[in-house]
Amino acid sequence: MKFEFCRLDTPQMLMEKDMNRKQLSLAAMLILAALLTTGTALAQAQRADPSRSPDRPWHHEPRGAEQQLAHLDHALDLTDEQSLQLLEVLQLAETEREALHARAMESFQPEICALRQNTEADIFAILTPEQAESFQQLQQERAARRESRHGYMPDCLDEDG
Repeated sequence: MKFEFCRLDTPQMLMEKDMNRKQLSLAAMLILAALLTTGTALAQAQRADPSRSPDRPWHHEPRGAEQQLAHLDHALDLTDEQSLQLLEVLQLAETEREALHARAMESFQPEICALRQNTEADIFAILTPEQAESFQQLQQERAARRESRHGYMPDCLDEDG
């Protein structure tokens, strides 16, 4: 019959294990902190990137049919025939999506205008007169960009009379 002895950890071994756990915990926290710091820095850099559209700093513009096709071609190694067929499908979808968006904007125009007016009133209540003047200028510039990009702009002023 063979006897196995159970090894008991000495106080020094227990301290070393505890120290190893603490070191691992510290290393994990440092890694997490580094990841969070890096993520925050990247997000700030992306927001500050002057090449991004100034009126859509948080969003990318919708991809056009050609951009979608280029992405698919790169990912799927399409044949020329497939590329032509997909371009036609994507262009049709883009046209339909734009029409649907225009109808939706028209349908929700009263709600959009009410929200915009309420938000602007709340903002103006907080700003100094100088800030309010600058804010008004920013709003006018944004409206002009939106109108030039989309070809339409809900005119909320018409609803007031």
